[in-house]
Amino acid sequence: MQNFLNSELQEITDLKTEARSAQNKLRSFFESSGVIHLLIGTDCRLIDFNRAAEAFAKKYCKVNIKVGTKVSRLLHKDQLSSFMQNYNKALEGIPVRMEQEFKYALKAIAYIHSHHFRAPVTNIMGLMNIFKANGYRTTKAGLLMMQRAVNELEVQMNNIEEHMS
Repeated sequence: MQNFLNSELQEITDLKTEARSAQNKLRSFFESSGVIHLLIGTDCRLIDFNRAAEAFAKKYCKVNIKVGTKVSRLLHKDQLSSFMQNYNKALEGIPVRMEQEFKYALKAIAYIHSHHFRAPVTNIMGLMNIFKANGYRTTKAGLLMMQRAVNELEVQMNNIEEHMS
């Protein structure tokens, strides 16, 4: 009886070691790149996720994700229907490959473009008209105004680069 118990105990210990190893491999895979990885359960809630997914959810969805978070909280309303169709196919065992353009970054970039680029570009255009009217002669003040507008443009270009990374 003692040998049987020792054998069973050893088997349980081996299974726990295997499970830990599998968990470490999954975590390594999840964290191996900047790609967003979500492990979604049959109830459409998160089972696991990586840091890239966590950062994306926080930055673009304003959601602090955790195990159990509904996936629908991470999707743009325009993507929800398509996602659910593919999700249901996957649950039926049908392979699905889904590559979608995420609209979050694009909307942020469009906002920056329409609200933050317009002012410095308009300022530069106005200054250029003044310079032209003066035979392309200007003052130090005019050049400093031009420099401020160019600096504003650089800040906005950096904002876009930030959204793209």
